Amino acid sequence: MSRFGVILILFGGALVLRIFWSYNPSLISCCAFWATMGLSNIVLRQWWAIPGFLCNATATIANGGYMPSNHDIPRTGIYVALTQESSLPYLCDYFDGVSIGDFLVLVGFGVLIATTFWKAKKDRALAH
Repeated sequence: MSRFGVILILFGGALVLRIFWSYNPSLISCCAFWATMGLSNIVLRQWWAIPGFLCNATATIANGGYMPSNHDIPRTGIYVALTQESSLPYLCDYFDGVSIGDFLVLVGFGVLIATTFWKAKKDRALAH
């Protein structure tokens, strides 16, 4: 199977599970989504995203499949209000609806883009 086929199957499966989790929030649907995301990131060697995904997975699993948030969003799907009873509040969507995990994924994505451009520039310089 081609790399594209593997990517399509892994991320397609993750997308389906994410939609299912949104409409049927539970610990089981949460774990199924995060297991698929973890597998896809390991298989595709996307190490840059794993720390952020682990933070978000830990927060949602610790809260029974829900992501507590202090942001004024409709409390639908997987999002619930952040309260004193929320587990691991520092990993939840604490910073105006953004979590530490979200920030780490963005930083990792920035590192990926920067290293990709740096490598391409280095390869062009070596070709000449």
